[in-house]
Amino acid sequence: GTAYTNTKEAGTSPNRAKITIQDVDNIRELLSSGILQKEIAEMYDISNAQVSRIKTGKRWNHVTSI
Repeated sequence: GTAYTNTKEAGTSPNRAKITIQDVDNIRELLSSGILQKEIAEMYDISNAQVSRIKTGKRWNHVTSI
């Protein structure tokens, strides 16, 4: 396979990321306030599975709230 060198911050490539680090922080706040994952997914035009991965830390785990 081809090895790719990513010099940018993980998860922020403009060709791949649909959401920003700020979005991830906002999504985590919405989750903690009790908003349903499905509603958050619709708000950000991402899949429910992506919201779940943010919630569980399987994706965007390098982002920590300030």
